[in-house]
Amino acid sequence: MVSYLADNALTYAGGSALGFAVVTSEFKINYVRPAIGERLIARAEAVALSRSQVVCRCDVLAWRGGEEKLCAVAQARSREWPNADDDRSRDPARVLCGRAVHGRPRHRADRGR
Repeated sequence: MVSYLADNALTYAGGSALGFAVVTSEFKINYVRPAIGERLIARAEAVALSRSQVVCRCDVLAWRGGEEKLCAVAQARSREWPNADDDRSRDPARVLCGRAVHGRPRHRADRGR
């Protein structure tokens, strides 16, 4: 659950920074303490940006009794959606939690089918 939350926050931050849909190409997470609480909160930000890829970092916090405690730290590198020639992949409004809503990406060998 913690890893899934971090991956989605990182991918969403990457897509927001680049302005189009992205996929995670590298992901690392360090668990600091058990994620025990009423809520889990993920805060992600872009730390390095190029034309086609972005590196983001994320803190995952457990919220309990009005107090936040760090439970995991993650980092990811995201790159442009593999279907870059499709105009829909460049529309940030079509990105939902870092994943394009128009379907799964086609492999580069499948282009034009």
